[in-house]
Amino acid sequence: MVRFLKKSYKKQSGSIMPVTALALVSIMGMAGLVVDSSHLFISKTKLQNMLDAAALGSAKVLDDTGNQFTARAAARRIITNNLAQNSYRELRELGLDSTDFVIQFSDTRDPFIANPAATKFVRLRLNQEVIELDTIFMKIMGVSELDLTGSAVAGPSPALGQVCNIVPTIICGDPNEAPDNEGMYGYEYGDQVSLVMGNTKNNEIGPGNYQLLDLPGNGNGNQLRENLAGGSSACASSGESVETKPGVNRGPVAQGFNTRFGIYSGPVSAEDFPPDLVTDAGAANYPDTYAEYRFDNMIRNYDEAIDGIAERRVLAVAFGNCDGTVNGRGNVDVLGFGCVFLTEPAQNNGALQTVQMSGELIRDCRSSGVPGPNPVDGPGVHTIQLYGDPDRWDS
Repeated sequence: MVRFLKKSYKKQSGSIMPVTALALVSIMGMAGLVVDSSHLFISKTKLQNMLDAAALGSAKVLDDTGNQFTARAAARRIITNNLAQNSYRELRELGLDSTDFVIQFSDTRDPFIANPAATKFVRLRLNQEVIELDTIFMKIMGVSELDLTGSAVAGPSPALGQVCNIVPTIICGDPNEAPDNEGMYGYEYGDQVSLVMGNTKNNEIGPGNYQLLDLPGNGNGNQLRENLAGGSSACASSGESVETKPGVNRGPVAQGFNTRFGIYSGPVSAEDFPPDLVTDAGAANYPDTYAEYRFDNMIRNYDEAIDGIAERRVLAVAFGNCDGTVNGRGNVDVLGFGCVFLTEPAQNNGALQTVQMSGELIRDCRSSGVPGPNPVDGPGVHTIQLYGDPDRWDS
């Protein structure tokens, strides 16, 4: 009996060894799949982050300038800067550089149709579609490489229902004329609209009100000056009521607005509030037109190439229903938001104690904020955001 058990045990042990070996191979294969998949996921995340950053940066430059060359250069610069970081060392060692990416532009997001004249959406992809990432453990299963791919699309958002960083001024509009392709709130695109009418006969709100808003952080003349210069962090939403700020505030109004033209007086400086890249577009005299301004930006004909910042002369502004506003301090209902290009510096007449600021109503511009509850593509204020690539699942 003992001899029989010994023989039986030997037979069983002989049959268990192949099964154990097969199980070990399977376990190692599964472990390798986990390790290599995690490695692929981390590399994919880094690649996608780099693509997203480059697409966003490129789309912002395209939005500012309308120049594909400048926008493409911005994308490649962001990629190069990312690849130089230690956290991107592996991608760099795979041989990636900024020339390995295709940068395309389109005026529509879906479908994305590459167009050499487009000025809205940007897409970045790997030039060769995929790069091969060496596996560590999956070689045991006969898989030596995994495909690493990526794509990113960025461009303007739908019109914003809440806008931040708005200047503390309001344009009186017609609540029965919603924005469309021709204009908004009773104005047509290209019209001159009043931003401030201080101590003039054409004041639209009422005695003591001069189209200035008392937004948070806007309590005194110094704060008003800085907020008109671009330092406002206040937000407003369509449909809410905002309070007007009484008084002409002639000096702060002119000093704040005029920083955008590179004109500095009072306690404001170019270090805190740089001028626009283009301070005098078209002919040598004001007023400028937005078309002239955009053309100078497109051909990079900059007046302030070193210290200037793009689009400083373009403002996101609230439109309001001024009917029934009381004298002095009062409330105005926000109808929505539009965009104004400052055609010339503020007209400040000390002898008459007046100040005027106006600009050209344009179709759209960029600020920060949140799309409304029912966002739609159309005119108004937008931000730049990421989108999924309609032709790829992995963007």
